[in-house]
Amino acid sequence: MGKAEKTRESWQERRTKIRHKWAVLFFFAEWICEQVSYFLGRWAFLDILGHIGRLTILIAVITYFLGADERRMQAEDQRKAKHYQAWQVINIAQGKPGGGGRLDALQDLNSDGISLAYVDASEAWLPGLNLENATLYRANLAGATLGVANLSAANLHSANLTGADLNQANLAGANLVWANLTKAGLPAADLSNANLTNANLNQANLAWARLDGANLKDIIHWRSIRLEDAYIRDVKNAPAEFTTWAKNAKAVTSGSLKEWEQEKKKWLEKEREAEEGR
Repeated sequence: MGKAEKTRESWQERRTKIRHKWAVLFFFAEWICEQVSYFLGRWAFLDILGHIGRLTILIAVITYFLGADERRMQAEDQRKAKHYQAWQVINIAQGKPGGGGRLDALQDLNSDGISLAYVDASEAWLPGLNLENATLYRANLAGATLGVANLSAANLHSANLTGADLNQANLAGANLVWANLTKAGLPAADLSNANLTNANLNQANLAWARLDGANLKDIIHWRSIRLEDAYIRDVKNAPAEFTTWAKNAKAVTSGSLKEWEQEKKKWLEKEREAEEGR
C-alpha cells in the first residue's frame, strides 16, 4: 500500500524535494519509471500473460516426460543403426589391405562397449588404432598394421597377430594368453604387466620392448625371439634359463626403468632420422 501511494506522488511534489538543479533530470527519469511500473502492475492483462507463460512451461515439462520413452527408443534405434553400419564397413573390407574405414568403425563400436570378439581385421591398415580395454577374443589381426596402437588392457586371448606390425604399440596389461605372435613386429612396444601365458612368440621382434611385470608362463618358441635392449626386469614366471638366454640376447635385466626409457628415446630418434633419410 505504501508503494502504491508513493508511486502516485505527483511530479510537482517530487520536484520540491530536489535540492540540486543538476539532479532534476535523474529524479524525473526515476519518477517516470515509477509511474509506468505502477500502472503496469494494475493491468490485469499482464497477469493473464504471466499465467499463460507458466501454463506453457508446465505443458512443455509434461510433454517432455511423456515423450521420454519415445526418445529412448529413437536413441536406441540410432545406436543400433550406427553399430550395423560399423559392422558393414568391417565385414566389407574383411581380408583386404588398407583402412576401408575400419579404424573409425572399430573405435566407435569399442567406445559403445560392443564386443569385438572374433572380428577379422587381417591385413588392415590401422596405425594409431585406439582399442583400450577392448574385447578382442580370438580376433584375427594377422598382418595388420597397428603401429602406435593403444591396445592396453585389451582382451586378446587366443588372438591371431601373426606378422602384425605392432611397432611402439601400447599393450600394457593386455591379455595375450594363447595369442599367436609369430613373426609379429613389436619393437619398442609396451608389454608391461601383459599376460603372455602360452603365447606363441616364434621369431617375434621384441627389440627395445618393455616387458617388466609381464607374465611369461609357458611362452612358446621363446629362444627365437629378437630381444636386444628389451627391458625384462621383474618379468614373472619366465621359463627356466630364460634370463640367462635373454642376457646373451642383449636384453636389459637390470638398471632403472627411467634410464632405459631415456636410451630408448634416443634409439627411436635415430630410427626416425634414418627413416627420413631414405
